[in-house]
Amino acid sequence: MFHPAILSGVVVTLELSVFSMVISVVLAFGIALMCQSRNRFTAAVGQIYVWFFRGVPLLVQILIWFNLAVLYPTILGTDH
Repeated sequence: MFHPAILSGVVVTLELSVFSMVISVVLAFGIALMCQSRNRFTAAVGQIYVWFFRGVPLLVQILIWFNLAVLYPTILGTDH
């Protein structure tokens, strides 16, 4: 349980969790501001974003995001 490989995996997991939470809070705040905007275009973009991610079931989103590599095998000109 206290093997260095396991402990380093725990550290990486915690780092990824904090990083993803920070990104999601910043993104959510930005989208909320867009939805409250008086600019119609900005408000529409925010509402479409919210509509899409609330309307598409999570399992379908997971299938789409994880299968993007089939459609686009190279990212920035490098194979992974």
